[in-house]
Amino acid sequence: MWKFIVRRLLMMIPQLFILSVLVFMMAKAMPGDALGGREIDPRANPDVIEAQREKMGLNDPWHEQYIRWVSNVSKGDWGVSYTHKVQVTDVIEDRIWNTVNLALLTLIFTYLIAIPLGLISGRYSNSWIDEVITGYTYIGFATPMFIFAIIMLFVFGFSLDLFPTGGSVNPTVEEGTFAYVLSKINHMILPAFSTAIVSTTVIIQYLRNEVIDNKMKDFVRTAKAKGVPETNIYTHHVLRNSFLPIAAFLGYEITGLVGGAVIIETIFNYPGIGQLFLSSVHARDFSVVTAVVMMTGFATLLGTLLSDIILSIVDPRIRID
Repeated sequence: MWKFIVRRLLMMIPQLFILSVLVFMMAKAMPGDALGGREIDPRANPDVIEAQREKMGLNDPWHEQYIRWVSNVSKGDWGVSYTHKVQVTDVIEDRIWNTVNLALLTLIFTYLIAIPLGLISGRYSNSWIDEVITGYTYIGFATPMFIFAIIMLFVFGFSLDLFPTGGSVNPTVEEGTFAYVLSKINHMILPAFSTAIVSTTVIIQYLRNEVIDNKMKDFVRTAKAKGVPETNIYTHHVLRNSFLPIAAFLGYEITGLVGGAVIIETIFNYPGIGQLFLSSVHARDFSVVTAVVMMTGFATLLGTLLSDIILSIVDPRIRID
């Protein structure tokens, strides 16, 4: 197992290197440069600004700038934000935990919905309840996430006024109190549930197919012949052998949530990394964009690694030793 994990970690090194080169080159292609993150008088002499640009090494060849950038990043220095006029790490620190908390709540909702529906659909396949659940998944497949999010926002946010329609916490609540925690959760429920409605569809279909396949196998027939109650057969035999796709999707769900954060946080005006990324792209704040893309890319690689590790635990046959 440890050899497998170490091998996968080593494989991440060239992937991160390629990602860093691509991100750096795309950042260099954006208008503006790191000088915009400094307090420069717009009335300053162009020669003075050019001398400052030369002093900062912005006129150096791209490979020299890349090496210097990687060296700074390895020390935790992502540069200065063009729009916020502060260190990029300070900007991201204010947003990253909002996105992490939202992703965790979305995962909880996703599996609380997907696992029971997938098991019921597979156990009672070709019944009316299976058709209802399958119809729900087809609608989820066909409808984009932002449509669900807008509908949820309109119905439960504006029409029924059950949940907040923006922000991450009530500004009037004192930080560190229990009311503050409840307010944070209340602001996350609507965007998390909107995302979970869509993300459950794939898991339900895969789990349904696995349950149908496993309940037809010989060990299930043997258990039935021995008089084992049907409920025990599904909980101890069918369910256990049907969790392989669920394990596989755990890591990929994390990567999907990272990408979907841009859409869902924008619709619900939720101050997370996704909303920060979109606003930074519009403002051409390439220091923030570079940091966010690298962090999300690293999170994606970790999610893939997590899926591989879980799969190797559930089914050691796929492990490469």
